[in-house]
Amino acid sequence: MHKKTFTIILPTFNEANNVRPMLYALTKAMRKFEHKYKVLFVDDSSDETPDVIRECIKDHRHVSLLHRPKEKRTGLASAFIDGFRHADTDYIVCMDSDLQHPPEAIPLMAQRAISEASDIVVGSRYIPGGSPEGLGSRYRIWVSRYITRYSSWFLLAPTRRSTDPGAGMFLVRRDLVGNLEFENVRGFKILIDILTRIPWARVSEEPIIFHTRENDQSKATLKQGINFYIHIFHLFIAHRIANIYRGYIGICAAILILGISAVIVGHAETFFQSFIVAFALFLFYQSAFMIYLMMYAWENPDHIKKNKSPEQFLPPKYSFAIFIPARHEEAVIADTIQSVSKLDYPEAMKEVLILINRKDDAETIRITKETIAKLGKKNIRLVDFEGPLGKPIGLNIGLKNTNMDVVTIFDAEDEIHPDILNVVNTAMIQNHADIVQSGVQLMNFNSNWYSLFNVMEYYFWFKSVLHFFANNGMIPLGGNTVFFKKHWLERVGGWDEKNLTEDADIGIRMSAAGARTKVIYDEEHVTREETPPSVAQFIKQRTRWNQGFIQVLFKGVWTKLPKKRQRFLAVYILTWLFFQGMLFVLLPFSVALALFFEMSPLLGLVVNLPFYALGFLYVILNIGLYEFHKSYDIKYSPLLIIKTAVFYFPFQILLGISAFRAIIRQLFGNITWEKTAHTNVNRQEV
Repeated sequence: MHKKTFTIILPTFNEANNVRPMLYALTKAMRKFEHKYKVLFVDDSSDETPDVIRECIKDHRHVSLLHRPKEKRTGLASAFIDGFRHADTDYIVCMDSDLQHPPEAIPLMAQRAISEASDIVVGSRYIPGGSPEGLGSRYRIWVSRYITRYSSWFLLAPTRRSTDPGAGMFLVRRDLVGNLEFENVRGFKILIDILTRIPWARVSEEPIIFHTRENDQSKATLKQGINFYIHIFHLFIAHRIANIYRGYIGICAAILILGISAVIVGHAETFFQSFIVAFALFLFYQSAFMIYLMMYAWENPDHIKKNKSPEQFLPPKYSFAIFIPARHEEAVIADTIQSVSKLDYPEAMKEVLILINRKDDAETIRITKETIAKLGKKNIRLVDFEGPLGKPIGLNIGLKNTNMDVVTIFDAEDEIHPDILNVVNTAMIQNHADIVQSGVQLMNFNSNWYSLFNVMEYYFWFKSVLHFFANNGMIPLGGNTVFFKKHWLERVGGWDEKNLTEDADIGIRMSAAGARTKVIYDEEHVTREETPPSVAQFIKQRTRWNQGFIQVLFKGVWTKLPKKRQRFLAVYILTWLFFQGMLFVLLPFSVALALFFEMSPLLGLVVNLPFYALGFLYVILNIGLYEFHKSYDIKYSPLLIIKTAVFYFPFQILLGISAFRAIIRQLFGNITWEKTAHTNVNRQEV
């Protein structure tokens, strides 16, 4: 059996008389323990306790001390949290240091965690074999057994998985709590926080006898009891009320739409009017949900904070294969190869594969060979091949030509941050992620009249929308700066070579297979790209995206997602680009209804609902535009409000043209890859 590692966290507050007896009892209980373990004292004492611990460390090499400064001494729960962040083992055991929790229960809890594959093992006083006798008075036992327990169960449903959610002794997998964000934790019942914040964790229990305290006095006070109930209430507000509110809004929206539909259809005099009304309501719902997705990152400040790059990098663990698929990229490929050669990561743990189809691209191959020769690095190589054209074909060839741990993709025009591999290595370790999607940002918002809108699409997509999908376990990935553990790519069979949006397809397939995705958006580390250089090129690119999404939709891989919510989100996002373009079609029909048909005011109001939503999207666009300028330290001009107003509807027309072009191509079976030209404008000053 593979040996596991354990950290036993012992918080201390003026426990000088208990340190040595506790270590003696712990050493005795763990004498036959077959796994490696460490003991970490997290100390908030103002007496000689830290000195006693330091003396003990001399005789116990597996013991360490974290003595917290005064400003960080905020209670037992925060002591455990700091201990979580310092632990580096497979499991963490939390218990008091006053001998009331039995050390002999640790091996039994460890055995249960391993044999039952439990994420959390609670030392319960309230299952057969357990006892709360150490609480002392009948009053304290009654409060613990009934008031504390039932108030948790009533307000916080996830705590019902344990008969003793207020237990102070429990075992938990470190990867679940090591980077968990605990906000405003009060008091000393950290287990309730963990059960509430990780509702999917598998919980089992081991009976324990809670002993009477032998040395010193109990630290439990009336103030701690009050803090406990305040914290329970805060958790209830944060988790329960938020879910109820979202459900309430959804139900109200459904009732509103159904009610309006019934009324409007009654007012409609023809089938044509009824159809237009129903279609308008559907588009309005689509647009309203997209507004929510665009604002998701700003709904809670912690969303943005959690999705930033790590502030400190961990030592390199994973090796990286960097794929750069290129076709007719003679204008930009040399700069991209030079950029990727400067990535700050051990040379032996990274390699760069330039993937080029030699069918009709001799010039890009020539420049690639010259650039590689000039750099003189053996870990940068050209992989040229023959066969059908298409990005996913090249990616699968690259997959067969690497043995690195992680595979990532950059486009041939990308400007890549030198620290991106360190960012992803750290994110994969800290979040136990199988996939990391890092930010991609178009930068040249002044190049063309439509560039501004294209730039803002990327800004909202990578900073907000993708985080919502990742948090719900279903994500259509971006086409580059996405990092896969290689064995996951092999597990799902690589990229679909016939799909025009192979990125969205593989993201949904990996979601269905259970891969964990972490999305990062940090302005400092984004990969910088450029918008298409002309209207024709933009339409070609957007056509390919629309057509690829249609392919994924009818391919049906989304039906394998385990939850209804995930399947709904997949259908929504795979049809969103298409229905966004449908607003272009609805416009003339709305005008025709207004000019040539008699309508009730209510009918006219509803037919134009999608355009009201577009108006709100326009407002959000300008707010986001201001945020974009501030984030990238670019001078903002109020004249951009006028520019967005002038070109907002023309941009919607471009989206509509692209959507219909995608449908026509799909109906006629045309799945050829239309290349988007690049001019290196993203490497210039914006």
